Formats: sequence, structure tokens, C-alpha cells
Amino acid sequence: MSTKAIIFDKDGTLIDFDSFWVEVSRHAIKTILNKTGMNTVSTDEILEALGVENGVTRIDGVLCWGTYGQLGDAIAKALSLHGYNPNGDDLAAITREAYNLAGDKGKVTATCDDVIGTLTELKKRGIILAVVTADGPEMTKKCLDDLKITELFDKIYTDDGIHPPKPDPYCINNICEEFNIKKDDVIMVGDTLTDVNFAKNGGIRMIAVAKSQSNKELLLAHTDIVLNNVSELINIIE
Repeated sequence: MSTKAIIFDKDGTLIDFDSFWVEVSRHAIKTILNKTGMNTVSTDEILEALGVENGVTRIDGVLCWGTYGQLGDAIAKALSLHGYNPNGDDLAAITREAYNLAGDKGKVTATCDDVIGTLTELKKRGIILAVVTADGPEMTKKCLDDLKITELFDKIYTDDGIHPPKPDPYCINNICEEFNIKKDDVIMVGDTLTDVNFAKNGGIRMIAVAKSQSNKELLLAHTDIVLNNVSELINIIE
């Protein structure tokens, strides 16, 4: 079966998740706690509510798959245990702003040594490349620019408030329509169950990537192929 388009998740697939997002989240949470008047609450407690334990993020944690609105909801729920009442606070907007301000606190690192080479080779094969991420436009641009891979993508979809987020299949349908390709010719590459459900909802093939054995086992229960990193795509993509 041929491959004419590959859709990549960003965080955890192209960019090492924890080296960037854990530290960014730590700084963003401090800002959120100050703005909501809840700065007596432990930053680590809120990190845990987002799915971070001992500096490692669970792939089923909201930090791995959620939009800023969903992160805001999770933070509000955690703060409610300490008596927090939103009282008109827009947690989604506060969360987005706090994360954008903290964007320079994390280290943008590729998930493997040859991300650029892998993407370049796929482009040489005539494959359309896209990114679909729950991250916002500003942070997405920063991360892709830092890795010098922005120009390798034909389409980039972010949490811009215009289209629905994963696992809604809108972006899959849009790519197939714009480039006039069949869903049988499209592959999703990602590292979370949201990515798996996104591919399933859109009727396309799924290839997962996972760094840890526990995540591999979790993903193998839902998809047939789990790679160590995206560089291994070169050997299996036709």
C-alpha cells in the first residue's frame, strides 16, 4: 500500500516531550497560581494533576494530549480542592498566556538524532508532510523553528480556535480534500492514545512511537506498529 501523506503529532513524536514541556509547565503553573490568587498550592501538585510524576509525563495525562482549554479545566479542577472559585476567571486564556510566556524555559530537543534527515528523505519520495498538534500557533512555530524543520511541512494545524482539535478528524479530511488523496494513502504518526483515536476517527493508518517500554505496551494494545522513534519510518514507508 502506497503512502502519499504522513501526518505527524509534534510533542513526543518530533520533539522530546519532557525536556521541553515539564519545565515550561512548571513556570506556567507558577504564573497561573499567582494570577488566580492560589499561590499557596504546590506547583508539583498541579503538575501531577496534568499527568507529570517525577519529571516524566504519562501519555494518558492531559499535558500530553490536551489543548490549553483542557489544561485550564484540569488546573481549575485541581485548584477547586483548595477552595478555588473561578469567579469570572477565564482559565483557558490565563493558561494559554502563561504557557506562551514560559515558552523560553524549556529545552527544544528532537526525539532522535536524524529528524531533519528523515523528514527530508520522506519529502524526496514525494510524500506530503503535515503536523497536527494540540499546541498553540506561537509555541508550535517556536518548536519547529528551533529544530529547523518548519519548511519541511506542507500543512501545520495548531490549537488556533479555528478547527476542532484531535481526535476530531477534521484535519485528516481537510488534507485529503486539499491534496486530492485517498485515506488509504495517509498515515498518522504519534505517541498518544489521542493520536490513535484521531487516526481511527479519520479512517487512516496509524504508526505509533514510544520512548519507554510501558508506553510501547500501552500503545500496542491499540495499534499494530510502535517504533522507537521517527527515524525508523524510512525503512517501513513505501
